[in-house]
Amino acid sequence: MLTLVTGGAACGKSEYAESLFAGIEGTLYYAATMHRAPDNETQERIRRHRMMRAGKGFITLEQETDIGSLPIEKAGGIIVECMSNLLANEMFDEKRKNVVSFILEGIDRLCEKCHNIVLVTIESGMDGIGYDAFTNEYIVKMGQLNTALAKRADRVVEVVYSIPVCIKGVLE
Repeated sequence: MLTLVTGGAACGKSEYAESLFAGIEGTLYYAATMHRAPDNETQERIRRHRMMRAGKGFITLEQETDIGSLPIEKAGGIIVECMSNLLANEMFDEKRKNVVSFILEGIDRLCEKCHNIVLVTIESGMDGIGYDAFTNEYIVKMGQLNTALAKRADRVVEVVYSIPVCIKGVLE
């Protein structure tokens, strides 16, 4: 099952994503896409997320680009957090021409290796603020990526103030 979990910043997406694996047998992976920490705020967020995962049985793999190349074997499940960081990292990798297609191909490869995949993403571009050209390109690509992922997903859940709201499929 492919699940897309979306929502605003700090709304409980990660906690909800992790809860989907309660009771699932097999190896559980957590693909963390943000391990570059350019500032104290980012370092603190990474530390907090690592503490939240501690003791929950996840094998953490830090993978900032090329998500399809994750070294996983048939697994009980994998969380990829967060698609927004993955997209930004891929956009900064000048080798990538069509980053949205590249990421989607990587997700397809993960789907071949694992039956339970949860992708965590964010809502973007809803604030009505004008940005520079690169940021606008990122917002457009984020929308394209989220739209494509939602179409592929068996279930789409928006987390609003820690409350999961089912957009597509059925809540468990």
